[in-house]
Amino acid sequence: RISWLAAIRSGFPFTVGLPFDATAAIVNNRADVTQPGAVYSGVTPVNGGRIYFNPGAFAAPPGSRLGTSGRNALAGPGFWNVDLSLARSITARRLGEAGRVTLRADAFNVANHANLGAPNSLMGSEGIAVALYGRSGYDSGAPSVTPFHESARQVQLGLRVEF
Repeated sequence: RISWLAAIRSGFPFTVGLPFDATAAIVNNRADVTQPGAVYSGVTPVNGGRIYFNPGAFAAPPGSRLGTSGRNALAGPGFWNVDLSLARSITARRLGEAGRVTLRADAFNVANHANLGAPNSLMGSEGIAVALYGRSGYDSGAPSVTPFHESARQVQLGLRVEF
């Protein structure tokens, strides 16, 4: 038996925002887009990830004006993962009439593909625009979002004896 589970997702939306300032007229303000054509000006590799968008295409809005960038107007990197399972059942008459031995191998993240996480989108912070390899998230327990947490390839072997 061969079975597999694949997850292919587009990137989560994000907003380039300003740092929290309790004295500002607008809390959690968005940045101004100063160079609309240069927002995604190439993906540059950095240590542990990639620079995902051009932080030079954004600036803080003057005064108490709302920034011109849209809320969740940018899309983060996508995600894909494939899990594979192979199983073989063999009849074992020594174990009785219904005797059977099942050998199984499961490979999680079979392609050993590293996905990028969401980029740091807070203006003025260290590492702005950097999306690091290795997504991190919280396990919700819901099968609809499986697999959600990034991990390297893992192989698990199983033996099942029925009698």
